[in-house]
Order: sequence, then C-alpha cells, then structure tokens
Amino acid sequence: MAVLTASWVDATPFRAHLRFLMGVGALTVSDVAALAGVSATAATHLLRGRDGRTVRRISPEMARRLITVTATDVRGLAWRLVPTDKARGYLRRLRDLGCSDAEILQLTRLSAQELAGLARSGECSQLITIRLAAAVEESETQAGPRRRSAALPVAA
Repeated sequence: MAVLTASWVDATPFRAHLRFLMGVGALTVSDVAALAGVSATAATHLLRGRDGRTVRRISPEMARRLITVTATDVRGLAWRLVPTDKARGYLRRLRDLGCSDAEILQLTRLSAQELAGLARSGECSQLITIRLAAAVEESETQAGPRRRSAALPVAA
C-alpha cells in the first residue's frame, strides 16, 4: 500500500483516504484532522498541497493516525454519544479566545439548539465535540500569538 522512503510515507493513499472520509461524513478537512488527532494545517497541506506543490510524503505517525479512522467511525459521529466535558472545554476555550456565540456557530456549523444543549445535558454527539475541537485549532491558528497570549491566564 504505502511506500516507505527513509522515515517518510508516500502521501498519495493517505490523501485519498482523507478525501474518502470527508465524503463519507460530509466533514471538513479540519473535522477529519481533529478526529484523527493530527494538525488541521498538516491535513490541509496533504489535501491541497503547500505553496502550489503537492505533498509527496508524510510522517509515519500522521499516516498511522489517519489510517486508523474508518468509514464506520465517521458514519457514527452524529449518533455516538460522548460526555460533554471535552465539548464544554473546547467551547470555553473558544469564548476565551474572544469568539461570540454567532462566530462559534459559524465555525462549527452547529445549530444554536445543539450549542445550548451542551449546558443542559451530560452527553452530546461525538460530532459536536469534533467540530468544537476543530474550531479551537482554527481559532488559535488565526488568532496569532498576541490574541492567544491575551486570552490565556498568566501563571504567577
């Protein structure tokens, strides 16, 4: 399947797998990256290239993380219930970064009802958690060092 060259792996089958997962679940590249536990930036480079050049190789770790996500995992995101602790943490982080609820809804593609449900319930769909995690990474990347440091408490 993937050809190992030095310590890198041929990116082609993993790019195809990423596209497949996005199609199966109607997910963004950031959603799949959050689900796989890889950087959204790295996943975007894999999918779209870097500075107009196709990414030819990826790290073995990124390859492992991507390939362990299956179509079944993606299809189950909307109905698989998980504790809301992580989702609430991601929501808190977005608010700490200065995101309004309207911005959060736009970033996550969640409904206002789904967002409000986090406060009322002990469980939410895994898709909500994944989308919030992806939104945090995107917001932190766009925020830059100044906004991030302003949002983080300073340890005494």
